[in-house]
Order: sequence, then structure tokens, then C-alpha cells
Amino acid sequence: MISIGRLAKQMKISRTALLYYDSLGLLRPAAVSRAGYRMYSEQDVERLGKILDYRKTGLSLAEIRRLLDGEAGEDRVVALLLKRLGEINGEIAGLKKQQEILIRLIRARELLQTLRRSDPQSFAAILENAGIAAADYDAWHQSFEAHSPELHARFLEAAGFSAADIRELRQELRAQAPAPQGHSRQAGEGPDPLL
Repeated sequence: MISIGRLAKQMKISRTALLYYDSLGLLRPAAVSRAGYRMYSEQDVERLGKILDYRKTGLSLAEIRRLLDGEAGEDRVVALLLKRLGEINGEIAGLKKQQEILIRLIRARELLQTLRRSDPQSFAAILENAGIAAADYDAWHQSFEAHSPELHARFLEAAGFSAADIRELRQELRAQAPAPQGHSRQAGEGPDPLL
């Protein structure tokens, strides 16, 4: 038999957690000494090891209790573990997406710092290094302008283009942009959203 203090130290868990497990009926001591100390058997130590392993998988204490008390058949145990594996895979996929976004944001900040120190020729070289051929510049700018006009303007400014060059490029893009389906702009309809 082992005392609660020794068990906590051996398994690297707090006494409070052991008391909580006892209150849930998850891990009851095999005996209580005359002095009122909880005493645990080897089977209790093994059960605690299983509890801690299951907890590391993220299973809830209620699920763990059902598993250990035999309330769930072997099929249910496997199903529960497979379900948790699926949840973990989903969490990993979510974390990978977050990682990709963070990397993109870091690279964007680095690129912006580079662009702020560059001129239009350096900007062209950066686009080529990013896999955008000179022949594709117009389509790239057209798409950027159509989807994020303000960001496109700030991007061009950071790339070292003068205000006049930016205005001229945006006017060219406006002239090249196809009219929305079912609508053609008439003179005097109001300010152009691209400018």
C-alpha cells in the first residue's frame, strides 16, 4: 500500500487531483488508515497510470471513468479512441492553417519592409522571384486592384511608385477593367471607386 502523498510524488500529480478523482469515483483508495490517510494498492497505481494516459489524449474524466469501469464495451473503447484521434487530426489541421497564416503575415511584413527600401525596378525583380512573369504583371495588378483597391494602392506606394505613377496605373487598370455584367458605366455616374 502507498500513501496519497507518495503516490502523488511517484506519479507527478498533485494531491488535489487525487482527491478530485476520488470525489468523482474515478480513483478511490483501496483503504483508509486509522489516522484517516488514503492508501492505494498496486491496482490503484495501475489505474492511475491509465487515467493519466487517457488524460494525455484529451479524453474527459467522465469518458475515462466509463472506459475504466467497463461501462463501455471493447467496441465502444475503440470507437471513442478513434473519435478522439479524428478530433486531434482536426486540431492539427487547424493549427497548420494558423501556422501558414502566421508565416504569410511574417513574410508579408518582411516583404513590405523590403518594398519600402526598393524602387520600381527592384519591385519588378521581387515579383519575378515570386513567380510572376513580366507578361503577367497587368493581370496581377488588375486582380489586386479589383479585389483590394486600397491595399493595392498602399502596396504600390510601399514599392516606391510615385503618387502620379500610382494614379496613372490605376487609371489604366480602370480603362482595361471589364464592365460589370448587366451594367455599363455612364459618364457622370459618380466617382470611380478605383481612384
